[in-house]
Amino acid sequence: NPKLFIDLVPRTSWSHNLSQQLSKSDWNKIRKLVYENSNNVCEICGCVGTNGRIDAHERWHYDEASKIQTLVKISSLCPNCHMSSHMGFARVQKKEHIAMAHLAWINLWSEEECEQHSYHSFQTWAIRSQYAWKTDVSLLFEYGISLSPKSMEILIQENGKWFIDTNKIKMKKYN
Repeated sequence: NPKLFIDLVPRTSWSHNLSQQLSKSDWNKIRKLVYENSNNVCEICGCVGTNGRIDAHERWHYDEASKIQTLVKISSLCPNCHMSSHMGFARVQKKEHIAMAHLAWINLWSEEECEQHSYHSFQTWAIRSQYAWKTDVSLLFEYGISLSPKSMEILIQENGKWFIDTNKIKMKKYN
């Protein structure tokens, strides 16, 4: 497994981003805990961005059979590792060449190995983007904070797990 990998969220789940769906206060509490747990550096390369910037990145597992995407981790990433993880966004921002170079550097990959990884990642993304995913965010409750009523409004509990209620999420337009 590569140390850094392209982690594309299906188009049908773009509006499920926790930084958009949780109250600003709750998201800030969670991301600050994530940063503290990583000693305020990137978990992949140990670096930070300009002015010490690091980002909170949601890692998901996709169960292809049940169409459930499960939050498995929130990682602390420097801007370069974060951009490489979101290669589709890097592409839209015309920074794909920078993101690919960083991916190669971190993984000690050739250009061909990066291109192959990117190709397979985008193929997987295209397939996953054909489906509506149910979003399991049960991991949020393992951070030891109480979510505000505002954040709880968008969640629904089923069979002991917590899911984003897609009927109540805030939608953001994407091109």
